Amino acid sequence: MTTLADQSLLQIQKPEAPAVVKGSESTSAEPARKLKAFRIRAGAARQLAIMGAEIGISQQDLVAEALNLLFERHGKELIA
Repeated sequence: MTTLADQSLLQIQKPEAPAVVKGSESTSAEPARKLKAFRIRAGAARQLAIMGAEIGISQQDLVAEALNLLFERHGKELIA
């Protein structure tokens, strides 16, 4: 039996592919993004998935919000 939390963890969130025109950079108005892979504790991963499901925000957006809070704390530009 899988719980709602388990189902959230099993869902793979695929980033949207930027619009690309042959021979040019992305035509999307959104700034370029870089993939960063890092390890977090299992409990934190589960909590992130549950929190995203509860409030209807992607895990990527939750991490961006957390990064901006960290940047703000250290007097950096909020660019995440």
